[in-house]
Amino acid sequence: MLIGELAEHAGVTPRMVRHYANAGLVSSTRDVNGYRDFDRQQVVRVRQVQALLGLGLSVAQIVDLLPCLGDNPETPTCPAARDVLRQRLSIIDGQVSALTTLRERIAATLNCLPSTPGTE
Repeated sequence: MLIGELAEHAGVTPRMVRHYANAGLVSSTRDVNGYRDFDRQQVVRVRQVQALLGLGLSVAQIVDLLPCLGDNPETPTCPAARDVLRQRLSIIDGQVSALTTLRERIAATLNCLPSTPGTE
């Protein structure tokens, strides 16, 4: 199938498919006219990539996980994927903690400021 067909079936733009192909996330062959030809399995692969990007993984991390993606459009369950997702969760936990601390500091600062009419 052509790039536009793949994009339509996978629910993404042709530009996204090109980006994924250039990054090595999806594979294709070239027709004699030079057009990329994608097999139906690449629809699943694009959906997998979208799901992993939605979890905050980088393209480089997803490239490393390609061998364990398989045919399932859900998140991979191989040990490498678990490790990457645990690392991502740890980063998010740190960000949540930092933001919570910052929020508390801002709230405390606001409490110390004199109120002005009409701003409460």
